[in-house]
Amino acid sequence: FRNLDVDRPEVAELVEPGAAGKTFGRDGTTVWISFTIANTSFPKQAHGGMHLMDGIQLGPTYKKTQRIQLGRRNLGDHWNLCRTDQGGPAAGAWDGTVVSDARPRLLVYRFEFRPGKERACLWVDPTPGRTPNDDAADLRAEDVADFRFNAVNVGSGGGAKFDFDELSAGLLQHWSLYGSPIMAA
Repeated sequence: FRNLDVDRPEVAELVEPGAAGKTFGRDGTTVWISFTIANTSFPKQAHGGMHLMDGIQLGPTYKKTQRIQLGRRNLGDHWNLCRTDQGGPAAGAWDGTVVSDARPRLLVYRFEFRPGKERACLWVDPTPGRTPNDDAADLRAEDVADFRFNAVNVGSGGGAKFDFDELSAGLLQHWSLYGSPIMAA
């Protein structure tokens, strides 16, 4: 579990007050998140990746602060996006088409925070140095239940093992992949 630095000047326009302190997800903003991941125990399948969380609650109730799952879920074979709500009405899942196998992948997620439901996209292995095209997204979710986040946790379960590296988050113009700006100048 890690709290995110919500006080950096570079991300001030993305942050608003929330129940668990300052959070990312102010309406009218866009947040990009990327990381590299590989399911190194493939063909063993179970969940692995990261959660976006609204605060950190350690102990048996830690799942109550999970808002979004990025990576792979238990009941699927592909890289995906899940809106977690522990059985509540905000839950949702969107599966991509790329199998979550042992091949290292660059997953790039974009979240557009809007009044009401959010919009999200996932690209798998987009070209570094170029803004990914919406038409090339592996999944698009137009109706992700409203959420905010200020912490992350990385992990896996069910006997599966994942390699996870190169986590990056922020605005498009501040974000870089492998030393190259994601947005062409």
